Amino acid sequence: MLFRKISGIILAIIGIAMYFMSNYIADQVFQGKNQIASAQQKVDIANGLFSQSPYTKGIGGAVTSSGQKQINEGKQQVYEYELLANRLHTGGVVIFIAGTGLFLVGFLGTKKR
Repeated sequence: MLFRKISGIILAIIGIAMYFMSNYIADQVFQGKNQIASAQQKVDIANGLFSQSPYTKGIGGAVTSSGQKQINEGKQQVYEYELLANRLHTGGVVIFIAGTGLFLVGFLGTKKR
């Protein structure tokens, strides 16, 4: 029964750690989204300025293409980290509940003589 109690405590701690890690990742993702939105707005403004004339349209595309490529890569990374944060959040809650249940079963399973 002691094994169940200790295992339950360890699982609960792991679940809590996963939950807090998911919150940290979600905060970082939120900040990244804001940075990406700001960069996208700047690229859109530059594209708008360069598209005023047929002569500058090609130059604008060349100037902003690398920035747009980085923005697209950033969006892909944000998606992957959002997925990771969601999985950590769900897994942390499930593992915490399992650990708490195992801990409680350790108390219920003890027999007094």
